[in-house]
Amino acid sequence: NVSLPSSLQSIGIGAFWGCTNLENVNVPSGVTQIGDDAFADCSSLVSVVIPPQVTSIGDNAFGGCDKLVIKCAEGSAAHTYAVENLIEFELI
Repeated sequence: NVSLPSSLQSIGIGAFWGCTNLENVNVPSGVTQIGDDAFADCSSLVSVVIPPQVTSIGDNAFGGCDKLVIKCAEGSAAHTYAVENLIEFELI
């Protein structure tokens, strides 16, 4: 697991790319952007909670995360991303 500070505003390009031991992430409500490939190839990632304040999710941000469930608000950017990229999601 990773604990991100509440002051965080964005998660940069490739920030956690290839972190094979990462399982759960709670994105803080201050974050508005998740960059390209931010969590790509995090093969153990099973859960990411993305608040509705996130309005931009980059290309392949969660590519290769085959076990992932995105927890998000209905109609949010995360919900749209999950649907468009055929990623399992849970509405919260």
